[in-house]
Amino acid sequence: AASAETVAGLLPLGLSGAGPWRVEYFVDYWADDTAQSDSVPDRSTLRSALVLDPAVLPIEGRAPGRYHYRLSTVSDERYTRPQPIAKPGDVVAVEHTVTRSPAAVLRAYSKDGKPLVGNGGLFNRRSRSQSVTHCLAPGQLAPTSGESAAWARARDHLPEFRIEFSPGHPPFDAWVEVLPASGKTEVVEVLAIPGHSHPVVLPDHVASRIGRYHLRLLRTRDALGCEHRYDSSAGDLVGGGIDIEYIEAPTVRPASSSPASRPDRSVCVGDILAFDLRGLGPWSIDYLYNNARRSTTATKRLFRRIADVPGNFTLSRVCHRNAANDCCSEFDDLSYAVNDIPRIRVGRGVDVHQDILEGDLVHIPLYLTGRPPFTFTWQRRALASESNAKSKVLESHTVKDLDAYEYTITTSSEGTFEVTFVQDHYCQYPKA
Repeated sequence: AASAETVAGLLPLGLSGAGPWRVEYFVDYWADDTAQSDSVPDRSTLRSALVLDPAVLPIEGRAPGRYHYRLSTVSDERYTRPQPIAKPGDVVAVEHTVTRSPAAVLRAYSKDGKPLVGNGGLFNRRSRSQSVTHCLAPGQLAPTSGESAAWARARDHLPEFRIEFSPGHPPFDAWVEVLPASGKTEVVEVLAIPGHSHPVVLPDHVASRIGRYHLRLLRTRDALGCEHRYDSSAGDLVGGGIDIEYIEAPTVRPASSSPASRPDRSVCVGDILAFDLRGLGPWSIDYLYNNARRSTTATKRLFRRIADVPGNFTLSRVCHRNAANDCCSEFDDLSYAVNDIPRIRVGRGVDVHQDILEGDLVHIPLYLTGRPPFTFTWQRRALASESNAKSKVLESHTVKDLDAYEYTITTSSEGTFEVTFVQDHYCQYPKA
């Protein structure tokens, strides 16, 4: 005879006399159900049972293996002295095999086959569950439509869930519960599993969606019809529940009002580079400034840094700081050339006082620093008196598209000469 693990059974007896009867019998047990009958059992016990009418004996069902029941003696109300049961033709021994129930677990694997096992997790209402946090880049999210090619691309980035059976009798059937943090619970049927490991494919509207889900086994069944049920209310979590949280990787975009949004990615010393952070905060941010790697934490959605020296600025990576596993996005299009402010010196950069004779000309050299072409404005003011520090502007001229680094003002007029505006290929001073 055979039965499934945990299923109790009864062995009918053909007894005569005045019941109830007292029956003594031996139970031999082999954990390996393929062991030979003449081999030494792993356990042998003598048992005694009071048998009523109809006469039956309980048989084992708690542990898988092979059981051999052998009747020894019997007594009843009239013959109280135990009598041996060994008459010719009587069946006094029965073998019974208890089949192991089809126990299984759910496991999560990365695409390269590595097990994904996280820490306690945010949605871990079941202390013995695995907890896995998976990061989805924006381009890896499932499409809103049912377009098959897009779904295939999305699934290429998802962890793989597998059901793994203990040694048993395939093909197996399994029923897996999908419980979202909010929404309707669903049951996924996985039927006719040919081996001891098989993928579990989640419904399209669950796979590759941002949010939290709990997966657990409800029941399993093998080819012999034996079933194993997983009762969470009884604490039976051997079914390998998995808490899975899909988190969208953070994204960064230059703020539209910031010089960082310029298409040519060229900014000037003194500019404030501002970026909009998207996703779950707080964020950890990695950037390089003149090849010096720096990291910081942002709690607000607008991240700003001042470009204080010329060189190169690159925002390279942003991560969700509170994610159980690293959930990051890396960027190769947020690099900026920080250009110095153009400079212009009048004369040699020092005050020059020079008398002009009538009819003479004075040459005032200007020296420019930056990248041509230059545009600048110079003015001549009236000589300032002690009581009037800011004198009247007598003339103003703008020179445009100068490709040279020097310029000379030639004049025969007295006054104070100064440059009020300068612009090169990248930057200007003062700022607009």
